[in-house]
Amino acid sequence: MGEIKVRNLPKQTVAALDEKAKHANTSREEYVRQLLVTHGESANLQNMSRTYDSLVRECLLVIQANTTMMSDLIKTIGLED
Repeated sequence: MGEIKVRNLPKQTVAALDEKAKHANTSREEYVRQLLVTHGESANLQNMSRTYDSLVRECLLVIQANTTMMSDLIKTIGLED
């Protein structure tokens, strides 16, 4: 596992992190660790979301094409109401 040391943070930033960690009932280190992990994973989640959206659009196009073909088939074989 990697290690990161951040120097020269403004006191207000450290105080805000401490307050957020306290509110989350965790240590500053754990709070910042979770923050960094979440940030690091956000790009991966965005890529997965784009892939999912693309797949959904493709599926909808296939469903629409199949619906059109089924309607044409029903007309061709005379099963319409």
